Amino acid sequence: MKFIELKKHLQSGALSPVYWLVGEDDRVAERARDMLLKKVDALPELNVTVFDENADISAVEACCRSFPLQAQYRAVIVRGYSGALDRMKNYFERPQASTILIFMSTEVTKNLSPYLKFINLVECGRLPRETLVAYIAKRAAKGGSTVTRPAAELLVDYTLGYLAAIENQVDKLTLITDAIREDDVRENVSASSEYKIFELSDAINKKDGKRAMTILRALLSDGYAPSAVLGMLEGQYRRMMYSVLNRGDENLAARLGVKEGAVYMAQKAAAGKKASALKRAYDIAAEYERAVKNGVMGDKDAVFSAVLQELQLQ
Repeated sequence: MKFIELKKHLQSGALSPVYWLVGEDDRVAERARDMLLKKVDALPELNVTVFDENADISAVEACCRSFPLQAQYRAVIVRGYSGALDRMKNYFERPQASTILIFMSTEVTKNLSPYLKFINLVECGRLPRETLVAYIAKRAAKGGSTVTRPAAELLVDYTLGYLAAIENQVDKLTLITDAIREDDVRENVSASSEYKIFELSDAINKKDGKRAMTILRALLSDGYAPSAVLGMLEGQYRRMMYSVLNRGDENLAARLGVKEGAVYMAQKAAAGKKASALKRAYDIAAEYERAVKNGVMGDKDAVFSAVLQELQLQ
């Protein structure tokens, strides 16, 4: 189940005994948790118990078996647990009707696979772009501001679409202006490193040498080490290449070991590109990175040379 489907699921009167909230956007997972906790209708300080990643699973089960105090439901939350679930098998098969058991983690562990039939899995990753754009407009309105669509879309890109970052930045912008535009975002919001490297790769792909050099110099002026920019550029082209080769793969971020937002920016940058061309750009960045590591070339010369050579690719 997607996060955006959870509200409708609960409004229908459905309630599962076990939920697993999984995804890298902590704020989305917190929203899902809060929706479920609304079912605890009395004495939350007594009817909500939280365990961390080091939880004794036997203690979790014992807590789940206890009855709520003056309420219809109690909730048991387990954060970040990745250990064995064998001792929970009996509970999963015969759960306590008055307990809502909520696991929260950034990814689905291998240990979970045998028990998925007992668990309602809720995906709490980055929300769809249109959902975020609409949410930005709604939150800005609460703060007494309007926001243009281009400004909202730029804010999604700057923050990689992570909800907590979006909320913080929208709240800040509403204190600055009552009409948020693109320039307001550019002047007052710090773009993520993933967005900055997206801009550099975008300029290279469009053969805009002047813009590429301006962005590169800005990155170095902002304190990024030349070797770090070179590594970021190599990583960006790697993600772009795999995005083209694995279109539609919803698990690509996990397989590459990067954030969902980084893959999203790579997919955006790779639109209309061929994997073979991206491979050549990746090889150039990797070659210069090796030259730096082997002491053949200084890192600043290497990153400028890599960008210039990539600009010349057909």
